[in-house]
Amino acid sequence: MTIARMKSALESSDSWRRNLDFSDLEGVPSPRPSVGLISKLLLDDALKSFFRQSSKEFWVRTNEVDEVPRRELEEILEVYHDYGWLDDPASFHAEPPALEDVTIVSGRRGHHRFEHMRFESGYEPHADDPARERWLGYRGNRTAHAWLLRHTAHLDRPWLICLHGIGMGTPFMDFPAFRRDEIYEKLGFNVLWYVKPFHGPRGCGILT
Repeated sequence: MTIARMKSALESSDSWRRNLDFSDLEGVPSPRPSVGLISKLLLDDALKSFFRQSSKEFWVRTNEVDEVPRRELEEILEVYHDYGWLDDPASFHAEPPALEDVTIVSGRRGHHRFEHMRFESGYEPHADDPARERWLGYRGNRTAHAWLLRHTAHLDRPWLICLHGIGMGTPFMDFPAFRRDEIYEKLGFNVLWYVKPFHGPRGCGILT
C-alpha cells in the first residue's frame, strides 16, 4: 500500500480522527501508521456500522434518550461537582478491599483450557447517586468474572490484563480478539481477561 493510500484510508476512519483529538496528551504515544493499523481501524469502523444497523441498544442518539436518564445525568453531575470528583476524578475511586472469597474453576474453549475466576464485586454506587438502586438491582453485575491463563511452571512470569470492548466478555470472543496464542504461548505472559459489567456472564447470567 502506498503512503498516499495509507493516508487516505486513515483520514476516512472515524477511529483515527478521534485518536487525533487526543494526540497531544502527555505520555500517550502516537501510533505509527501501518497496513496492520489501518486494517484494525477499518475493522473497528465496520463493526460499529454493523452495531448501528443491527443492534439499536448499542447506539443511542442524543435526541432519543428518555427523560429519566436525562434527569439522572443532570443530578449525578451535580453530585460529582459537589464532591469535587469532576475536578479530581482520582478521588472518586476508593481503593478496593483485598479479595477474600474467590472461586476458580477449570474451563475450556475448544482445545484450550483456562481458569474461570469468580468473586463478589464490592462496588456500589455512591449513596447520593440517583441511579444507585437501579444499578444494585442488576444482580448479574454483583458477581465479577475473569478468565485466567497461568504458567504454573514459571511463577515469575509477568501479567497482562486485557479489557475487552463492546459485545465481548466471553472466552469465545476475548481469546481470539486479544491473540491468546501470541501473548500466552509465544510472549509468555500470564493473562487475565476481566469481564466488564453488563457483558458476558454479567449481562445475562449465563456463561458462554
